[in-house]
Amino acid sequence: MKLNNIDSKDPLYNKIWTIILIIFVILSAVLVLLPAKFAVLIALGAIAYVILTLIKLEYGLYVFIISMPLITQQLEEQSKVIIWGLASIIVGIWAIKKLLFKRPISIIPRWMIFFILFYSLWTILCNLNNLISVQSYLTPIRVIVFWLLIMVVYDIININNYRIILTCITVPIVGAVIYAIANTPISNNMMGVLISLAIRNPGYFQNVNVLAGILLLLIPIYLSLILLEKKTFPLKAIDIIVLLLFLIGLLITNSRASFIGVIFATLAVLSIINKKYVIGFGLLSIPVIVFLLTFLGPNAINYIIRADTGLSGRDIVWKSTFQIIQKNPLWGIGTGNFPDVINSYLPTTGYIHYFNNINHAHNYYLQKMADMGILGVFFITYLIYKLSKESLKIRFLCKNTTEKAMVIGSIGMLIGVAIRSAFEAIGIISTGGVFPDIYFWLIAIYPLKLKSINNKC
Repeated sequence: MKLNNIDSKDPLYNKIWTIILIIFVILSAVLVLLPAKFAVLIALGAIAYVILTLIKLEYGLYVFIISMPLITQQLEEQSKVIIWGLASIIVGIWAIKKLLFKRPISIIPRWMIFFILFYSLWTILCNLNNLISVQSYLTPIRVIVFWLLIMVVYDIININNYRIILTCITVPIVGAVIYAIANTPISNNMMGVLISLAIRNPGYFQNVNVLAGILLLLIPIYLSLILLEKKTFPLKAIDIIVLLLFLIGLLITNSRASFIGVIFATLAVLSIINKKYVIGFGLLSIPVIVFLLTFLGPNAINYIIRADTGLSGRDIVWKSTFQIIQKNPLWGIGTGNFPDVINSYLPTTGYIHYFNNINHAHNYYLQKMADMGILGVFFITYLIYKLSKESLKIRFLCKNTTEKAMVIGSIGMLIGVAIRSAFEAIGIISTGGVFPDIYFWLIAIYPLKLKSINNKC
């Protein structure tokens, strides 16, 4: 048995490196929990990560996925640098193996290659036209590295081991939800507490919308797996428990944009699997709606509008973003420059304290137009449309229930994200950090890889 045989299928070989993977996952978790003064140990961890990734790229990817939330949690200021560093290691080692050792590369769909090329080129041109700050130079580099990472992930992902990737995403998010539940005060009037915005728990993340956005990605996947995947009850019970935890976590985040996205994602999943499920979902929703209208009345409307910290604040940001678009219709202001530009467009009077530090437009479509001009919104709408279309095509030909569940779940996820993007501007194409945007792509590219590998379409 040779350890340099990257493609070895020897059972003992796989067991050895599975044990090593577990050890490195634990090591990475321990390292990010250490104070900054242990920089030497962190450096040793980075060296160990390079060695692990050299041995098998998939193992490096697994550690990368599962450690991102821990790195974000413990190393707030340095987290972006560390995550980009790990991403660069994966891309670099992949390039070395593919180019120097002439390893075969998975065939990436042509439309996706052209999209990445045009998107990257337009990002560079827009930023060169708007050299406002250091971000004007750094953001195009980050965008290119991010796209390279997506192509690498597409190439090295093994469809048969996709459940491992889903588990790597799920485990730290379950931890975040449990952490949020443990730190949420219990009240006899929980609905009143929610309406008053007293609960808005981000788990161990810095931003509540990060956790809510990831839950939006995972809920339709687990719903689809529960309804379609053929498993023994104990294994299916685990999925059910995870889904219930995610729903509780979504409630605790108190994110209306993600609530709405999950509703549309759920309707999409149910309608594709069996339209009768939609009727059942509608019937179950009736008593909830009646309760809200009868017992909460105006309070329910106040919760939806949340005038003090919600739509009114977004309304101001949206109007200011429209002004940016009107003045920069072709080139935009450049990706990454929004935080430096928006303040000059905000009103000097009025109620805006909720948005003291505005990093994005709270609308992904407006954000892309502000960043990249009119073409920006075309890029993002085309991307969601094309990913949805490809997923819809392949779902008819999936015979394996797990494959079908993942494809249908990804369709629901795409619809949910498209809806949520009207209120949030994070989570699809990275400009500041790979996390959490990479999660969207780990799910979205599944149908594309399935189509490529199995030639199902």
